[in-house]
Amino acid sequence: MNRISIIHFCRTIAPVVVIAIISLGQTSFAEQIDGPKKARRVSNRQIPIVNDPRENLETYEDAELDEEFYEDDSIVVQASCKNCASPTTHNESMHAEKYSSSVEFYKSNNEFANNAPLVSDCDGGACFQSKCGSQDPCFSNPCSPFALLSQRLYLRAESANFWGSGQVLPTLVTSSGTALFGGSETGTASVPGFRSEAGIWLDDCQSRAIVVRMFYGGDNDIGLITNSNTFPNLELPFLSVANNPPTQSQALVAVPGQLSGSVNANLSSNVYGGDLLFRRMLVRDSLGRWDWLMGYQTARLSESLSLQSTRETIPAGTTNSVLDSFDGKNQFHGATFGFSGDVREGCWYFGGMFKLGLGNMERSVAIRGSQTTTVAGVPSTTDSGLHASSRTNSGNYSFNTFVVSPELNLTAGYRLTPKLDFTVGYNLLRLPKVTRVTNALDPRLAVDDAAVPTQMNPAFVFSESNFTLHSLNLGLQWNY
Repeated sequence: MNRISIIHFCRTIAPVVVIAIISLGQTSFAEQIDGPKKARRVSNRQIPIVNDPRENLETYEDAELDEEFYEDDSIVVQASCKNCASPTTHNESMHAEKYSSSVEFYKSNNEFANNAPLVSDCDGGACFQSKCGSQDPCFSNPCSPFALLSQRLYLRAESANFWGSGQVLPTLVTSSGTALFGGSETGTASVPGFRSEAGIWLDDCQSRAIVVRMFYGGDNDIGLITNSNTFPNLELPFLSVANNPPTQSQALVAVPGQLSGSVNANLSSNVYGGDLLFRRMLVRDSLGRWDWLMGYQTARLSESLSLQSTRETIPAGTTNSVLDSFDGKNQFHGATFGFSGDVREGCWYFGGMFKLGLGNMERSVAIRGSQTTTVAGVPSTTDSGLHASSRTNSGNYSFNTFVVSPELNLTAGYRLTPKLDFTVGYNLLRLPKVTRVTNALDPRLAVDDAAVPTQMNPAFVFSESNFTLHSLNLGLQWNY
């Protein structure tokens, strides 16, 4: 082949060779780019290591459009429910998807695209915290005065119906032998109250929090206000120990043609309390979490019983007014330890808590009585009533004991908006070794009504029992 033919051959073949080389290079480069994405579909822990963080983010943006990636990824949007589509916290959905596997990349580069160094990471990279001034759009500026509230606060408010352990109230008022007040178990009726909870996360990863819980169990009252116009016969029964043997007797309040009178009797109770807790995460995965709780717990059960009667002779001339008052208080203070957990399944939320309070239960009882007799407009007062006598049982009594107070809470919720849940739940709180106000009465309603009393009645004998408070709760939980 001569020289001219060789030159002509090279000019013909050279473009073909160049085009082939370029095509092979482009294919290899495409395989290099697509390779990590294919590996990402197999395990969400494999990600490309690149020099520019923005290229890594773009890879994830492409992957988010890939349906096959979502099918094989272990951390995905919790459900197709549209209410759950937007995350409540950046570490649980949006950023979990985008950054869950990028911990190795960020550890190796230790910087964002704007060269802001990372302060911390947790949960295998599910949450990141950048320094003040970072322009990363996925995180609020921690230097902002509103960052604490906008990122770390959650609130729950619930309307609740409470009911507790009852107590047997002896028959205190009758009409012709028929019980009008007492004679059965009381205090078991459901009454309205409320529960509330507020927590603030101490870090962006939501691994530690300070929590304040409060409840008010409402006022459970039963009472009787009546007079001789409604019941011509009114009596206050008691056991007279002036006789031997003791006999049933009555203090007459209203008798047709002899006495007119009225009775005002009331039994009331209320219970409230709360906790100041430190919450520490133990385990968290794509479904839920378990937390360790410790802190301070308090609860207070207060009760009062009053019985007031007024009688007037017919025709008018002498008036007699008698008052018996009993107050009981139970105050618990102690340390508390327990666990809480929650699981989200789609738009549904299921949570629970169990804890034990260990501390002191202070029981106190106050008994007071008075009697005022007015003759010809001149009053005379003594500090003894019918069931409360300054000679035998009136006064203040206090007792302390160590108790263990368990509490159980079960809650289910449904997500209404990305930040708002509707909740329904049940709560049980047990307060051991409390004293009930009915126990402050002489157990036999015994009274020494002799002109010169010789028996130590009515008497006070301390007794204790266990009180269990139940509640059904309906409310809303707001996550900022």
